[in-house]
Amino acid sequence: MVFPRILAIVLCFLGSVVAIPVMPSVAGCDSLGTNASDTAARPFTLAALNTTLPNANSTGAPLVLGQNGEIEGAEFEVLSTWASFPDNDWPTLSLDTGGLYGNSQTQYQAVSSGATNGTTVNFMTTSRTSYANQVFCIVPSPLGLPLLALDGHVDEFSLCSNGKESQNNVIYNATHKSYEYNYSTCYPVVLQVVEGL
Repeated sequence: MVFPRILAIVLCFLGSVVAIPVMPSVAGCDSLGTNASDTAARPFTLAALNTTLPNANSTGAPLVLGQNGEIEGAEFEVLSTWASFPDNDWPTLSLDTGGLYGNSQTQYQAVSSGATNGTTVNFMTTSRTSYANQVFCIVPSPLGLPLLALDGHVDEFSLCSNGKESQNNVIYNATHKSYEYNYSTCYPVVLQVVEGL
């Protein structure tokens, strides 16, 4: 696992391109086409693009890791719009062998457990080494920027208000039977992969 991370760091400093270069995929992304990949060559950010109404820009609403609670020794995060959670402790994300990671400027890394139907896309930050669930892929898109897929789907994401702190979070396959968000506020989005800094 050290070599792909070193390679990602080295590639980060090479010339910029419009789309994120991806490394060849393993079997987990094969059903999404030959150019789908479970590893990104360099860090990136995500933006939620509304698929039913006009967007303010071509990339969509910038996403960050928003707060979702804590216990002793661990913090929990979810994908939130920057407008509803304007704090960005994890300025970029990385995709390594299907695992999605939030990159901090501290020694800790946020690790995604993915999501199940009707739940937020979750992350956990802890001082212990942990590994992300290998459920994510990057998929080329006719919209221009590549899309993030979860469990083989790019079209199951929504933005919904959590109804508590007015935090708008990414939900996977939203349902009206959830206490985590207000279903009446949900609208479908795709998650565009935007080149990191």
